[in-house]
Amino acid sequence: MAVTAEILAEYHSVSRRPAFAGKNHDGLLAWVEKIALLVEPAALGKRRSRDSKDDMFIACALAAGASTVVSSDKDLLSMVKPFGIEIVTPAKFIARHRL
Repeated sequence: MAVTAEILAEYHSVSRRPAFAGKNHDGLLAWVEKIALLVEPAALGKRRSRDSKDDMFIACALAAGASTVVSSDKDLLSMVKPFGIEIVTPAKFIARHRL
């Protein structure tokens, strides 16, 4: 797992949205901060995703040398292997890596 400072900030911001009211994600966020590889985002040169806010995930994966991004975001899932990076849903990732 890899993240950038911008992605961590996004995770914290999303966890405070009204849809998550009454839920405490502090432990999960602390775990991510502890185990994730913190990288500087790679330069993409131009906008890659339909939603420019999603480019940070591609930039992170590229910087980390990742082969896969796991996401439920429709804009990311619509991309066809940017920079050779596959984008899959959490369900597909879990099914693929079950022991």
